[in-house]
Amino acid sequence: MTSLFDLSQKHILVTGSNAGIGLQIARGLAQHGAHVILNGRNESKLQGAAEALRKEGLSVSEARFDLTQYARTTTGPYTAAKGGLKMLTKAMCADWARFNIQVNAIGPGYFITEMTQILADDPKFDGWVKQRTPAARWGIPSELIGAAVFLSSDASSFVDGQIIYVDGGMSAAL
Repeated sequence: MTSLFDLSQKHILVTGSNAGIGLQIARGLAQHGAHVILNGRNESKLQGAAEALRKEGLSVSEARFDLTQYARTTTGPYTAAKGGLKMLTKAMCADWARFNIQVNAIGPGYFITEMTQILADDPKFDGWVKQRTPAARWGIPSELIGAAVFLSSDASSFVDGQIIYVDGGMSAAL
């Protein structure tokens, strides 16, 4: 019997995977046997991330491009980009499902990363996140690996066009 969570025959593109949450997800998928394609805008960070995973004996390649084309100078464009990715996931599912290509996404809540550490260090913002999130804490990137493995495995072979929220219950409480 084969494992529902064996990813050894999968090639998986992980967007934004040259650092932070994306890199942790890519590492977790590769540790489950997938060949991961790292993606990011910064070529040197992308190459560094790929080299680090290769040193761990993981199967990886690189694809440098900017999927969103949005700047993150304020929360407005960032939020718009996330909304666009939600609809892009659904549209790509509608177009590609007939070719047995699954398109799903993970909607992370507030996770402590290099990019968000400054927010976590701000007592007012940190308090807001903890009060607003039913789990009353920030997530850690490794908590996203299980959802990524599930969505990439045969266990989700009929799950398509979905956003799996890993957010400590925040989306349920909004």
